[in-house]
Amino acid sequence: MKRKERRKRIGTVAWKIFGSFLMLIGVGIFVSRLVNKPPSDKLSKMEQMEVLIDEGGCMSCHAGPEYVCHHIHLPIVGSFIEKDAEKAIRFSNMDHAFEQLYQKKSISQPVLYKLQKIALNRSMPPLSFRLIHWKSPLIKGKQEILLDWIYTRLSEDYDVPYPITHALFQPIQPLPDTLPTDPLKAALGRSLYYNLSCASCHNPETGGTDNLPFSIGVHNQPSETSTLTTFNAIFHTVFSWDGKATTPEEMVSLHFKDPVKMQADTIDVLIDVLAENKELMDLFAQAYPDTDMTENTLIDALVEYLKTLITPNSPFDRYLKGDEDAISRDAKKGYDLFKKYSCATCHSGVPVGGLSLEYVGTANEFFINREELILEDMGHYKVTGNPIDIHRFKVPGLRNIELTYPYFHNSVTDNLRIAVSAMAYHQRGKKLSEKEKDKIIAFLKTLTGEHPDLEQSTQQTPE
Repeated sequence: MKRKERRKRIGTVAWKIFGSFLMLIGVGIFVSRLVNKPPSDKLSKMEQMEVLIDEGGCMSCHAGPEYVCHHIHLPIVGSFIEKDAEKAIRFSNMDHAFEQLYQKKSISQPVLYKLQKIALNRSMPPLSFRLIHWKSPLIKGKQEILLDWIYTRLSEDYDVPYPITHALFQPIQPLPDTLPTDPLKAALGRSLYYNLSCASCHNPETGGTDNLPFSIGVHNQPSETSTLTTFNAIFHTVFSWDGKATTPEEMVSLHFKDPVKMQADTIDVLIDVLAENKELMDLFAQAYPDTDMTENTLIDALVEYLKTLITPNSPFDRYLKGDEDAISRDAKKGYDLFKKYSCATCHSGVPVGGLSLEYVGTANEFFINREELILEDMGHYKVTGNPIDIHRFKVPGLRNIELTYPYFHNSVTDNLRIAVSAMAYHQRGKKLSEKEKDKIIAFLKTLTGEHPDLEQSTQQTPE
């Protein structure tokens, strides 16, 4: 009898808690509809965005612990908010983006693509936050303002066409056929590229890499991570897996100083070695007739050559330009899946990646064996020493991806099917069917473009 009474009391308490929760949801929805209004159209676009950020509580979760709202101290709901905030700042730290916004600077493309996806699906803020922040839901009027701002920023800052309808929005843009270059400087840069043995690891005939798990440097020293391709790298804004460079010039300079990649102790020693090459010095005299060879001129020439290492006219580029028959039906479905599963929010823009640092393992742990972790597995943390950057890596560009195996910073696989499956599982929590993998791979293979050196290569990724 006592047991029955105890069960009855527990059931009554449970129903009261559940009923209170439902009542909270109902009150939240009702009050939200009364008070949640779009910003006035009399405000400027920037002022409207400030209202959206403030009322949406974006900074509460995405700009660091100092901005977390005081509601985390509330019972039940507070614990959910706290967990959401911890995930948000770990997986999607927007502090820098907010800084760029308020300083009226260009916001990175991947951030804008993520916002577009969120705005279109109204997937933020989470329910736990909406229940007690009644002005935070992204109602239709707010959604329209946010999407217009995103499309305007992409159009004005990155020359991404403003879509007539949301369905026509493309997160990937075609490569230009060529880039403006100085032919004399590019010729010198090409000579340097081969004389300095850049091509031994970044071989243009094999997709701008060497297909080795770890490249071999001077004195047979192995590199610390897999080699990233130099093809289309000129369009990137993040370089090296740990993101230690943000411009092509900085990337080249760091390579000059790398003891594994370069044998010279100083740039002066390197210049002395190059000065003994008459053919190269003749090219230098033509490209820089009134300048001595310096680190800056070497960097300038190599970057000019990088502008020629682009692979336009891929089947997918032709498809984006209007040729519906340029890619197969499966490839089109693969692209739809690529967008559906949010792959295109990070692998976006002209280079289809290479524009941001992202946390690896947002859905499922990537580094399963914690005891085997090395410094290179720490990602951007190696550069900043900030714990928030642990396991945050450069998003590689996916152009010519079928040629640039092995994959991931630690060369864990050279099989594109395994790589696709792993990213879906670890980043999106998706277990793809074999048919889905087939379609996504069919799409990825349409990203292989054209370059004179590539025509000599027939190597493709194993499947």
